Amino acid sequence: MANDLEAIKDPGIPAHVHRKADTDPLAAKQAERQVAILFLLSAFGTILFIVSYVAIPDDIFVFIPVMGSTNAHQLFLGLGLAFSLFFIGMGAIHWAKTLMPDKEIVNHRHEFRSSDEDREQLVKPVYEGVGGVQ
Repeated sequence: MANDLEAIKDPGIPAHVHRKADTDPLAAKQAERQVAILFLLSAFGTILFIVSYVAIPDDIFVFIPVMGSTNAHQLFLGLGLAFSLFFIGMGAIHWAKTLMPDKEIVNHRHEFRSSDEDREQLVKPVYEGVGGVQ
């Protein structure tokens, strides 16, 4: 029949593909440079934000063809913050996608439970403060 539905088959996990930066040292250096440039652009956006906050008076207006007459102080505050946040986000994403290792690692840890004596010493003053109820 034309109306019979087939169950969707599980495609499974795709085969692991090594990134170019994992195998080629020149590609890794290039990725490092790109991440450093993105973080530097974020720093320049932060500097623009600080300079516009301190140095540009509130009563100066600039004319921008699409926006019209705009307060320069507010414009450069917004541009500085936008550049700063955009480029720090882009740098973090590019770093995670190109430079961080993509192997899954299991970190075996010891048990976090304190010794019974330490637990008794912690609970004892609490029970005494409540009136000896256990």
